[in-house]
Amino acid sequence: MKYLILLLSFLVTMTSCEMKEKPQTQENVKQTILELERQVLDLYSNGNAIGYTKNFANDVTYFDDIAAHNRVDGLEEAKDYFATLEGKVPVHKYELVEPKVQVYNDIAILTMQYHSTMPEGEP
Repeated sequence: MKYLILLLSFLVTMTSCEMKEKPQTQENVKQTILELERQVLDLYSNGNAIGYTKNFANDVTYFDDIAAHNRVDGLEEAKDYFATLEGKVPVHKYELVEPKVQVYNDIAILTMQYHSTMPEGEP
């Protein structure tokens, strides 16, 4: 696996206790989005592919350059797709390159490059 370039956009409903305790500034929203993404990427990079869907909304839209070259619509279809990756994603380290969160009212768009390396340092 050389590297994976992801372009993700998703809606996040800010209902967690953590979000309620913080003022809803754009910077807090951006940091929360990145924290949520890192949480699921930690699962994914440890071989738990379906764990990546943990924070997906019911009406998620997803695509990538691994196998979901076509758009995947809806939570169940996304879970089905990630289930096909179970046991196929090797444990690896990752780096988010140039993550950018754009906030527009109650919508946040995260774009980034996902660079992965094997524990031995190979891409």
